[in-house]
Amino acid sequence: MDVNETAHPSTGTTPPEQGAMGQALYAPVAGQQGQTPWFLKTWVLVAAVAAVVIGGGVAIFLATRGGGDAIAAPVTASPSPSESASPSPSAVPFTLLDDGIAEGEYPDAAPSPGDAYPAALAMEDWVWDKVGPMWTLVSVSPVDRSKNESSTAVIYLASPEGVLFDLVHVREPAGPVRVVSWIEDRKQARIETTAIYDDGATTGALVDLVSGAVTGESFPMSTGTSAGERSVGTSADNTELWIATDKVYAESRFEWWSADLGWQRAADDADLVPWVVETSPVGTTAVAEIYDASASGFASPRSGVPGQPNLVVFDFNTRSTSVVRPVYEMSAGWCNLATVTRDGDPVLGCYPADYSSYHYYIAKDGERLAETDTSNLPLAFAITSEKSVVDAVSGLEFVSRTDDPAAYEVKMDVDGTSTMLLAAGDQLPFTGIPSPRTTVAAPGVILVRGGGVCALVDTENAVVSLPVALDIDGQINCVGYGLGGDTPVPFSYYD
Repeated sequence: MDVNETAHPSTGTTPPEQGAMGQALYAPVAGQQGQTPWFLKTWVLVAAVAAVVIGGGVAIFLATRGGGDAIAAPVTASPSPSESASPSPSAVPFTLLDDGIAEGEYPDAAPSPGDAYPAALAMEDWVWDKVGPMWTLVSVSPVDRSKNESSTAVIYLASPEGVLFDLVHVREPAGPVRVVSWIEDRKQARIETTAIYDDGATTGALVDLVSGAVTGESFPMSTGTSAGERSVGTSADNTELWIATDKVYAESRFEWWSADLGWQRAADDADLVPWVVETSPVGTTAVAEIYDASASGFASPRSGVPGQPNLVVFDFNTRSTSVVRPVYEMSAGWCNLATVTRDGDPVLGCYPADYSSYHYYIAKDGERLAETDTSNLPLAFAITSEKSVVDAVSGLEFVSRTDDPAAYEVKMDVDGTSTMLLAAGDQLPFTGIPSPRTTVAAPGVILVRGGGVCALVDTENAVVSLPVALDIDGQINCVGYGLGGDTPVPFSYYD
């Protein structure tokens, strides 16, 4: 809708109730009915300069409880309307989060697959014409522990206003499914399935977002074909990097894909460690460790001594690889690949000889390790070490606890005042945003993703759209339109 002209209904404060998935839920917003999914407009309106002010309070609009119920967070310090009063609309402030769909044009609600899923609308072909920057793909894939299998995975199209459109249902009992890349012009996506058993193996597939057809991905190996495929990351121009392995991880392949060339081999070196791979937050560089000289059957002339690894770097822009051999000056201790900076530099995490502390170092070929602090680390990594991190990409503040990889509050500075955007147990699940990641989705708009949360923040007007914020046993992921980035390592259900 045109959010700069349309009004939203107001609501009074109601006590929270405990939902099936454990979130704090609130009563539905009273208001208009019909083809406009007002209950899905997931506005979080904050700060006096960009808020719906009702009786001196700040209005917060949220969406979708599992099973199709609409929810809304309470309105702070606003009077409750009388039972006989009609809901009075309040002007929505200017925001960059506009899906371009007029009032009354939205499709009907889609049938809900169950309580663990967000409410969504049925998909219609004309909606694709609206898709562009700030739209996202969201996958929700619960696990049914009573049957030791995953439930149906659903892939949604999410508008900048947080409206979800039901696209594809993928039934894969072996394990939860998540979307990891979006080939926008082909209306396709790639997904991963992480087996609940079978050593937590991950396999890849291509999904047609219109027909729902799913085609498995596999790669040739000396023993036949790959048994596991895992996404490493994607660049903004849709160059994808994947790792393929055989059943026992004795053989591995690094494969990249682009629309112009299809699948191409990036590396098939036996000395690369397939489970120690990191990608820059914007999808420009991926880095893999080389097995050290003590690894029988895998060591090579490129191998370093134990605790002093050499690295292979894949450049998404040139689609080429290079070797990084850092200069180590420590006589003992231990280093491992930890992460990759936004600039594409490998970061090693190192213990000294007495293992008394832990330090981060930038690794460059032929150069001594250069110690760095957490300000150079990606947000998902830095927040584990700090209680509060101001993200260099967005300027948003993410608040955590020491040695905790989740953010429990997201704040921003509004006219010199620290203003709460999202908080665990309120707009977010009590688990917060595990391993948060930020990407510029459009000028002034930041995509925040992590765990069961996918949010868009209009940093110019302090407005948040929250397509999904769920705490489920399973996997949730979101991919932004035209955005590159790393693919978080999937959670393993094998034990």
